[in-house]
Amino acid sequence: MKLLQPSANFTDRVMKDVAAGNTVPGFRPLAPKKRRHSELVNLFVATAATYIFINSGLLKLLNSHVAEWSEFVQHLSNRIG
Repeated sequence: MKLLQPSANFTDRVMKDVAAGNTVPGFRPLAPKKRRHSELVNLFVATAATYIFINSGLLKLLNSHVAEWSEFVQHLSNRIG
């Protein structure tokens, strides 16, 4: 497969555009209020998922099999290495 490389002056053009404040056409950064809203939604989803994960008992199940899993992983790493 042929190695793809940028043109010789690509880095210079990009750095000049960054220094000039040029942005990618069609790119609009999120407004701080929308970004904050998005972060809060992500926080609530992650919190709910963690709560459900812990209360479902799956965490206890995973912890009860840690010794078996670590032995299995050790076995796999020995076969690979």
